[in-house]
Amino acid sequence: MGQGGRKIRPLLILAVAFSVTALFASFLPRIQVQKTIDIFYDKTSKTYRDFEVWKGQFGSDDRIIVAWKVDPSVFSPEGIRQVQEVSQALEALDFVDEVKGLSTVSDIWGEGEDFYAQPPFSEDVDPSTLEEIKKRVLANPILVRNFVSPDGKTTSCIVFLSTSAQEDKLKVIPKVYAVLDRVLGRGNYYLSGSAVVDYFYTRYMEEDLKVFLPLILLLILVILFLTFGNVGGILFPFLTIVMSLIWSLALLYLFKFPMNNVTTIIPPVIVAISIADSIHFVAELLQRHRREGLPVDRALISRTVRHIFKPCLLTSVTTAIGFASLSVSRIVPVKQMGIVSAIGVLFALVITFTVLPALLELFPALLDKQVIRISGPGKGFDRLLEAIARLDWDYRRWILALAGLLVILSVWGAFRIRTETIMINYFKKDTEVYRSTVFIQDNLGGIHFVNVSLRAKRSSAFKDPDVLKRLERLETFARGLPKVDKVITVNEYLKLMNRALHGDDPAYYRLPEKRSTIEQYLLLYDIEDMQDFVNEDWDWVNVQIRTSENSSLGLMRLIDQIRQKAQEEFSGSDVDVSVVGRSVLEAETNQLVTQGQIQSLGLAFLLIFLLMFVVFRSWKIGLLSMFPNVLPLIFNFGIMGWLGIRLDSATSMISAVGIGIIVDDTIHFLHSLIEHRRVLGLRSAVRSVLLEKGRPIIFTSVILFCGFVILVTSRFSPTSAFGMLTSVLMISALVADIVIFPAFLYLLAEIRGGTRS
Repeated sequence: MGQGGRKIRPLLILAVAFSVTALFASFLPRIQVQKTIDIFYDKTSKTYRDFEVWKGQFGSDDRIIVAWKVDPSVFSPEGIRQVQEVSQALEALDFVDEVKGLSTVSDIWGEGEDFYAQPPFSEDVDPSTLEEIKKRVLANPILVRNFVSPDGKTTSCIVFLSTSAQEDKLKVIPKVYAVLDRVLGRGNYYLSGSAVVDYFYTRYMEEDLKVFLPLILLLILVILFLTFGNVGGILFPFLTIVMSLIWSLALLYLFKFPMNNVTTIIPPVIVAISIADSIHFVAELLQRHRREGLPVDRALISRTVRHIFKPCLLTSVTTAIGFASLSVSRIVPVKQMGIVSAIGVLFALVITFTVLPALLELFPALLDKQVIRISGPGKGFDRLLEAIARLDWDYRRWILALAGLLVILSVWGAFRIRTETIMINYFKKDTEVYRSTVFIQDNLGGIHFVNVSLRAKRSSAFKDPDVLKRLERLETFARGLPKVDKVITVNEYLKLMNRALHGDDPAYYRLPEKRSTIEQYLLLYDIEDMQDFVNEDWDWVNVQIRTSENSSLGLMRLIDQIRQKAQEEFSGSDVDVSVVGRSVLEAETNQLVTQGQIQSLGLAFLLIFLLMFVVFRSWKIGLLSMFPNVLPLIFNFGIMGWLGIRLDSATSMISAVGIGIIVDDTIHFLHSLIEHRRVLGLRSAVRSVLLEKGRPIIFTSVILFCGFVILVTSRFSPTSAFGMLTSVLMISALVADIVIFPAFLYLLAEIRGGTRS
């Protein structure tokens, strides 16, 4: 009865745990995948609200840009055929509202007293007029660098979609590729634009998930095999790690959080942390089993739990604090990742100390003849730790001098860090979408569209020549700004009409001087293309600025200059000014990233310091504990600056996440050092701590390094950079804990009056 009763508790624990796991696993297929970058925007901002209103009049600025070269020239029979066939085939696709290109957009010109407004490549183009058409098109500022390159060798079509549903938009892109493959041939065209960026954002994110999960499982098995010898040592921790992962990912469904390119970081993080907990538990149990000669039973398991639960609890709480600090971010994916990971870390702790002991108690025989290859006894490892202890003492001044030099260089490098939130820069330079974007920008114009919304309080306000001249001054100013490729307003159409009605005399490419003339033009010639730039009542105009500025800071500077000039030109009038567009929202996210970095890191530091104060009951030790954790963060910022790695939605999380993780080893080190200092001098105490805690500290650092380095395989630059930098952070934190921190302690002791050996 007693033996059966002892088995009831672990069986009950496992029954509950596996039932919950099965339930949570059923949630995983229902996790939504976020297929738009809208989640990165601050939807409470005035810019976002203004943009939504603007789209009600002028439509979404989501678009697909198709570009290709024509040999020998766009203005050839082959060029005409390609433009016409591409436009017709794309217009026939579902969810395509309109295709703009040389076969659909009106050119405006005059011949004698005749006025023409029709596409350059209409159905009945006479090949003998191609040179004339070329000359005319290249003199049209609306068409050049929009639909044809200045050298006449590259052309483009811009596809506008009829749906705002993200799922529908993503269905269009593969069909567009199929059309272009058939008409132009694979590899002979370039596709970019906001809708294409969204498509590849989703596609690469899904590919990341397919790569990350198998690599994570492989990592678990390799580490467990290297650490332990047989089935029990691999199976038990593996089950607890997989359960921790399932529970954590289920939170995405329960909280209605989507999977996106930030939350894809969660699986490697949870696995890395939970595998360290599991191995630490099993290794400690087996060391006690060998050292004390006790059987693996409930008594030994209970003693092991009592010994390591407190430090594991503290390390889990500090790690959770690091993740939870991200919840103050106004960037929604960062906030979601922080919340889920913080709870996931605590899930891993609970599962490790409930499920794992239950499995060990029920199946102790599976641990027979275990071999602890890394964390067990080993003279080679002891010699390494002895060498590190001697190095710390013999070269303490050199270590601190080198650390000081690295700090100086890192601080210098940190000032070189730039924030980046423009989505195209989230893709690696060898990806298809990035290469296509570069081609389009080099040959035509940028893929970023900035819209200046000018809305008057009176009808027909923009038929007033004085108001149009203000608009013209704004255009001229915008064209003179760096990396502005094209500025189009309703003025261009009025100027082309005026020139056409005066025999195409270039001298008349100017605004009509009288309101009555403008109204006469509009009565005679209603050009549909103008609807993108002015509403029917002529009290709302749109200034479309196309730019190849790809950096957040550069784009924000450009936007600020344009906004300031627009407000200056229309001050004292009844015109409301706003600068809107997807590119504007991306640029403004720049400030949210910077603010989130400061807020989350500050909160993490404060909470962890308070926790350390409570644990060690000393504010001095609390402050001292922060030293080996600040250094790796400083080094991290230096690496970012010197390597040109930008601060973005992913890399902005590194510091807060890192401080929560790397403080764990410091807790173990300091906790053990305080105990040894009661009976030993500082040098002997440090040596004893290194021999006692060196293995788990080094091993957990290596595990965390392996867990994060998986992210380097991502095709998103921010995710890849996050993986690389966090992996390096784990190693630099290891060096700070076992090399720089002891040298620092020796220096403090010398300042206070010497050390006992």
